[in-house]
Amino acid sequence: MENVPNIDHIDVNTVTEEVTKIFGKNGRSKLKALVKNEKVYSNIDKLKEDMEILADKSAFDELLTFEKAYFENFESFNSNHRSGHMVLTGFNTMYSRSNMATMKSVHSIKNDDNVYQYEVQLNSNGPMRIGWATQKCTFTDEQGVGETENSYGFDGYRLEKWSMSNATIYGRKWRVGNIIGCTIDLTHKSMEFFNNGQSLGVISEELLNKGDLTYFPALTLSEEENVTVNLGGRPFKFPVLRSNPIIDSPIVLINYFRQLEKNMIALIDTQISLNKMNVSSILSYSKLFFKLYSDFIFSDEE
Repeated sequence: MENVPNIDHIDVNTVTEEVTKIFGKNGRSKLKALVKNEKVYSNIDKLKEDMEILADKSAFDELLTFEKAYFENFESFNSNHRSGHMVLTGFNTMYSRSNMATMKSVHSIKNDDNVYQYEVQLNSNGPMRIGWATQKCTFTDEQGVGETENSYGFDGYRLEKWSMSNATIYGRKWRVGNIIGCTIDLTHKSMEFFNNGQSLGVISEELLNKGDLTYFPALTLSEEENVTVNLGGRPFKFPVLRSNPIIDSPIVLINYFRQLEKNMIALIDTQISLNKMNVSSILSYSKLFFKLYSDFIFSDEE
């Protein structure tokens, strides 16, 4: 298994689902039989050789190293931007371990004419405030987002919007699994929150200042509440029209996969008909390919 490309964090259910889409029921056994069928290739070494030539192994390893470093080191949140006991795990999932804990992103929006968005997946549905804050906002275990000057938040548990310590009725009740979209528009001095892509209403805030203040995604969670935040490093579940992510996801490896998939299909297509192939996602299939490449083709198991 040396020098076999490895894609981490591939969910077994996702792999099984994608294999089924491509090869039908019993896809795992069909695929294994396919790649070991001498009518396709006389031996596995030849298949491995052709794939590594197409993949340009050294270039792939370099790209993969770069992309993994991007995801592992490109922090969205860290302990220097929090108050209270907030536990931050992988993929920007955060848990509150104190009565009130607040976390502010290390990335801000740009002071320009664009609308900016981020998303929050609710892993619990209790009291939380999701919104925006400036660099100078200072939070405590008693004051969270919306309770300090120049911070604004939405609480879908209490159905409130918060700013300058004032709460007014807003939104609709949120539930576990909901995706809360948050946008800010400095040009029109407004922000907007969404629940699974449905707008909860535009909020006008005359104090939003494009010239002097810089805004960051910020969240306050009550004890035991937890969420997963996406600033744009992964595709949004419900992208808002004409909005921009806080951070951009890397595309070098994605583009590489797109080209590689074309080459791989062309390679195999010379040996076997793939008329029934229905690839719903280039990236998903490419990740799947290398997972299967590792698990099946070079496995000693029969």
